[in-house]
Amino acid sequence: MPSLNPATLILSWLFIAISTAQAGDLGFIPGDAVFFSRLTKDFINNLEPDSGEISLSYDSPLEPGLCGHAGIWKLKITDCEPALYNRLREASPGIRNFVRAEDGTEWEVKAPHLFAYPKSYEPHYPLGLRFNEGWPDIEIEVPKLFAKDRWGTARLGSRSSSYRGHLSDPDAILYEWAHAKSVSPLPVRMPADVNWNRFADPVEEPATVRADDIRLFVIEDGALLKHYRREIKNGAEISDLSLKVLGNEESQELYWIPGGELINWKEYERRELDDSGRID
Repeated sequence: MPSLNPATLILSWLFIAISTAQAGDLGFIPGDAVFFSRLTKDFINNLEPDSGEISLSYDSPLEPGLCGHAGIWKLKITDCEPALYNRLREASPGIRNFVRAEDGTEWEVKAPHLFAYPKSYEPHYPLGLRFNEGWPDIEIEVPKLFAKDRWGTARLGSRSSSYRGHLSDPDAILYEWAHAKSVSPLPVRMPADVNWNRFADPVEEPATVRADDIRLFVIEDGALLKHYRREIKNGAEISDLSLKVLGNEESQELYWIPGGELINWKEYERRELDDSGRID
């Protein structure tokens, strides 16, 4: 077997890394039905009821890619009622998880998911999917290596590793493809004069949406697949899988029960569980 010099080895490893790495990190794009975020402690602490606005930061399900960031990374919710701020605080967990680095820096992990979907989105649908019917045909600018013209244009469909939701179960992805036409996109106003369709530095300007046009879904970290599969077994604690749905005029806490039915707490109290865990 012929030996390779160090320079050839380095170039070979670089080629493998570039060819197998994710193309880039994709935030919210037009046509998405959801803006992904997290109900972190910092988010709660930064709420300003007097402003009438709420700012969400995008929570990407992907590790950072080599080619930068495309899409929109902030969402400004306008016309928020005071009650909505209270509902978000009440939905905030009492116990938080933090990781500390050697230099003392801390960051929060496993905060609850906070998803903004259209007002028409129903809580029995899967959470964590984008439902964007037209994403493969969206044109995106990607950097070209070793070329005089730095940017090249490609359809997002050729960079499919960048388009992903928080629910990566294969069956759920098939469900998304089959139902994307029936789910309305999030009715946002995109920022003007912003090149969001380029893998580069994250776009700082937010998209905007009215609070009355959306519903906010709060679900525990790690519970999305259980929510999709309705994984409540007989004898399981009913609180193992709960979902909060919040809005200017809405505050619900919903529970999956054995048999795959989604009910609110008042309905759960009204019914009685028999010894087998089934609902009468």
